[in-house]
Amino acid sequence: MRESRTFNEDDQVLFAQLTGDLNPMHIDPVAARRTLAGSPVVHGIHNFLWLLDIIAFHHSDLKPIAALQVNFIRMLYVGEIATATISQLNDKLLRAKVSVGNVDVLHVTLFFGAPSSRPPLNELPDSPALQPTAPIELSVDEMVGQFGRLAFATNSIDLAQKFPHASRLIEARRVAAIGCTTRLVGMVLPGLHSIYSKLNVRIVEGGEIDNAIIFRTDNVDPRFRLARLAIFGAGLSGSLEAFNRPPPTAQAKMETIRGSVSQNEFSGSTALIVGGSRGLGELTAKMIAAGGAKVILTYAVGRDDAEAVVTELNKGGGDSRAIAYDVRRAPEAQLEGLAERPTHLYYFATPSIFRRGSSIFSANRFEEFNLYYIQGFFSLVEFGARNWGPVTFFYPSSTALDQRPGNMTEYTMSKAAGEVLCADIDKHVRNVRVVMRRLPRLPTDQTASLNQKECADPTTVILPIIRDVQSS
Repeated sequence: MRESRTFNEDDQVLFAQLTGDLNPMHIDPVAARRTLAGSPVVHGIHNFLWLLDIIAFHHSDLKPIAALQVNFIRMLYVGEIATATISQLNDKLLRAKVSVGNVDVLHVTLFFGAPSSRPPLNELPDSPALQPTAPIELSVDEMVGQFGRLAFATNSIDLAQKFPHASRLIEARRVAAIGCTTRLVGMVLPGLHSIYSKLNVRIVEGGEIDNAIIFRTDNVDPRFRLARLAIFGAGLSGSLEAFNRPPPTAQAKMETIRGSVSQNEFSGSTALIVGGSRGLGELTAKMIAAGGAKVILTYAVGRDDAEAVVTELNKGGGDSRAIAYDVRRAPEAQLEGLAERPTHLYYFATPSIFRRGSSIFSANRFEEFNLYYIQGFFSLVEFGARNWGPVTFFYPSSTALDQRPGNMTEYTMSKAAGEVLCADIDKHVRNVRVVMRRLPRLPTDQTASLNQKECADPTTVILPIIRDVQSS
């Protein structure tokens, strides 16, 4: 058996409606960009049920399933080609996986045998079943001691119609219960900041709970932000594991920054900050505004984030605004109507950096980085030289060029090319000065991880660079 498919945005929305897992990591590109994923990812349970459905289709004579184990190894991004294969099949079990290229994203083991008569959880909650319409936001500590009942979002028949062969294999109610586990993880526990990791359940008979699953927190490991939950309902009994991923990275507030920046040290200048709605662009905007400069920050998709930054900058009497700008498009149509002439430009435009690769090098990923770090930057330099000069540009490179971490080949190659471009621009393009610096790992949405790695203090790194850029 070998089947492939691509999950698209419509698939995401339909599955979210059927299961009730409306976590923005799966269906909101703007919100997803501020998660560990960086862009929308397929529900792990959606991937699994698709796999289970095609297994049942190709092997209609499978023995009864007694238990199943699912490991969600890596994220599957919307638009990727997922390939399902069976790696082992004998009288006792079936092993299968879903891969992208040569990288596995999901492993499944089905154990054959008779259903279990194992009883449900010892206690059943008296409260009504939860029907969440928005993800709950829990801290790691708040995950401890949780216990309740979660209702199915829709009738079990609705999900069974989407996965008819899986429903024939393990019954529609169990397919619905498995679907309900993604609602549990994505909406309730851990909720908003969640990553589904494992599912381990037995097929059970007796002690049924209709149209809901019971859940209980069995263990929380704060070192890894990991919760293990016991679950029971609609013919299933077992456990799942899920991570509480870090929330979006918050940059320092203006009140804090004003203590490091002299009130008028940047006055008289106008800074255009490309990619200023979050991360280092947001921090740079705050520092420059605190120093009395006029600030224009750009956003590609995060308009609400950009407007929130502008509100904070102007709260203390600043002069800033936000405009839409996409570095993948020509600057003329986007910037010719700009009333102010920027004296300084800070370039923080970037795609998602830490994306799982399927090989040591991807030409498509390299082209994507080049579109941002080389073509997009140079187009802006040319436009600035013609229309704004003299103007000083800041180009952030990375110490990844020195350290060469794994799975970042395309990124480091593109940044290396960007450094060559900066040197030649600074040498040969009139009316333009380029300041290039290799930045260490700094706390942003891009660098957040489950096991938080050590980062340098962004203020002490960025402020001296700003002072250098603003000196001309």
